[in-house]
Amino acid sequence: LIRNKMEQAEDRSKFMQMLMDNMKETAVDGISGGLAGCISSALLHPLENIRTRLQDANSKTQVKESVAEDLEEKIEDNDTSKLKKQEKKFNSAKFLLDILKNEGILSFYKGLSITLVGSVITFGIYFFWYKVCKIIIQMKKPVLDSTDLTIV
Repeated sequence: LIRNKMEQAEDRSKFMQMLMDNMKETAVDGISGGLAGCISSALLHPLENIRTRLQDANSKTQVKESVAEDLEEKIEDNDTSKLKKQEKKFNSAKFLLDILKNEGILSFYKGLSITLVGSVITFGIYFFWYKVCKIIIQMKKPVLDSTDLTIV
């Protein structure tokens, strides 16, 4: 029992030493991951914003169409032709150009700050713990080298 506890303490000591030896590299991986998340979010945020706005506009168009259908049932048959002429198809390109013209290019970056905060934290933590887990596995299976672990 005492021997087992001594082995566990020695394993913990080896792990902590290995972790401290690789702390700089682990921190660099975490910071690099956070920076990569920040850059990818900044580049892709306008597309997410556009997608969200298009979905919102489409849902509003669908609501208008359902209201028009309800009205058609209440209006006599000879008056429905006027209502059908007023209905318009949704045009995504025109919608985006209207946003660009009325709100400017920066409107596609609305909400970017909170997205960046979330991405930096998420990717930073992900890559930090990836490196820590890699160190743990290397400690348990010293036969595996770094490239073997990357493939796994």
